[in-house]
Amino acid sequence: MLNIIKPAFKNIKLRFSIDPLVEKTDDYRKFIPEPYKAALIICADFELAWAWRFSTHIKSGSDEALGYAKRERKNIPVILSLCDKYNVAITWATVGHLFLGNCKRINGFAHSEIKQIKKFKNTYWNFDENDWFVDDPCTDYKKSPEYYAPDLIELITKSKTKHEVACHTFSHINCSEQVCSNESFKAEMSECVRLAKNVNIDLKSFVYPGNITGHKNLLTNFGITSFRTDNNNILGYPLEHKKGFWEFKSTTELVLNKNISEKFSNEYYRNIINKALKTNTVCYLWFHPSASLDFSEKILKPLFEHICNNSDKLFISTSKNYSEWLNNHE
Repeated sequence: MLNIIKPAFKNIKLRFSIDPLVEKTDDYRKFIPEPYKAALIICADFELAWAWRFSTHIKSGSDEALGYAKRERKNIPVILSLCDKYNVAITWATVGHLFLGNCKRINGFAHSEIKQIKKFKNTYWNFDENDWFVDDPCTDYKKSPEYYAPDLIELITKSKTKHEVACHTFSHINCSEQVCSNESFKAEMSECVRLAKNVNIDLKSFVYPGNITGHKNLLTNFGITSFRTDNNNILGYPLEHKKGFWEFKSTTELVLNKNISEKFSNEYYRNIINKALKTNTVCYLWFHPSASLDFSEKILKPLFEHICNNSDKLFISTSKNYSEWLNNHE
């Protein structure tokens, strides 16, 4: 019975603009380019094993974290193939350590140039070690492909579809000011920018790990022009914090929920796109490429097909390209 009630309730909330919440404006053309009816950004949180260290959501610790990373490695080429087939560009929010081909410990410490964050516990993490980098294998991407991914980054940047590689901190830290000092945040960002520039990538967009915000005032120092928030599910419009620096509000996370029918999930995500078109709003979807191996086939493929069928009405963009349009349109 629950499997029937929950989808029905979600549809009711969508119909009455409760979830996602629909924002209103009298001048949507400030945010939606001609001749489109809505804008769409899709973001993938590209993390491998880094997101799952100290996680409160997995029981077997490091071994399960490695399992997520291995699954993500299998999923990404499939996702990129779907993107090429349906002409859908993705913003890949990339953990900076993945740019590395290798690293090593010096005097017993990995990345000692980065000031460590404090111990903390919340809904997502329980960091009770003395070393945030304790799980870093300090080998290379062939020996430990769960912690390094220069090969996957190259695959993304050389795809037929013009994706964006964005920033997700260097080591998937909690960015709140209570846990992460200015010094730690600056060190993480500096290393991301340095490594990206080594492969001719200019980082412009930022996604907070765990969607926990902090140090917003420092982001523009590193050339960042937008960041994602996930305070509520919203079909609305970006918020400009200062000239050329935008907050993009999340609409929903794409998931394959085993407790909800595949048919309903597909219908629900298509209806969100349709709602964006009807209300002339910005739709920001995001997902974890570490999802189950059937996620691409069961969720992304039908969604991308629907997006492709409406591409004459949807401004499909990466975060970077959308920020550029907003800044040039002002």
